[in-house]
Amino acid sequence: MRWIAAFIVCIIVSVLVGIGLALLDRVGFYLVLLMPLIGGMLIGFAAYFPTIRQKVATAPLLLIALIGCLVAQAVYWGGQYISYQDSLVSFVQEEDPSATREEALELLDLFLQEEYGATGFMGFVQDYAATGVQIGDVGSGESDMELKGNIAYGFFGLEALLMIIFAFISVFRRESNALVKRNREQTPAT
Repeated sequence: MRWIAAFIVCIIVSVLVGIGLALLDRVGFYLVLLMPLIGGMLIGFAAYFPTIRQKVATAPLLLIALIGCLVAQAVYWGGQYISYQDSLVSFVQEEDPSATREEALELLDLFLQEEYGATGFMGFVQDYAATGVQIGDVGSGESDMELKGNIAYGFFGLEALLMIIFAFISVFRRESNALVKRNREQTPAT
């Protein structure tokens, strides 16, 4: 039962982390590398939180944390894709108010197919990498660095890897967490 609880809590937190990352990115307050790091720590904590009163094996918690990180990344990238589509639909509808959302999305798929040979999400990722990730000071609106192409793909992978590493670190260090220590001290020995 504790593994089911750990899995459910971790998935809920992972979905919230993914939504939070997507929303922060959308409003322009996405702190590069730091946000996935914090998200990974939260996911790792969520993986072991339901088991803080017991000593449990580490391997299942790591698997739960890994699944949680993958869920968070999927939600984040899904949010990015929806934001990308919404931006294009608004642009097309500003230019042609009679255009429907479906027509704008068809136009997007035509562009992606012609430009990258892929439509939908895969076309979006290729366009996102080709357009580039801009890294700059928060709130300044100016870009200090722009990552494009394969470097952008590497950056996407690095962020996902950082999330997983810090989720794992959180799970491995659970025994030194003050909340875990306090709960174990209060739990009578059986």
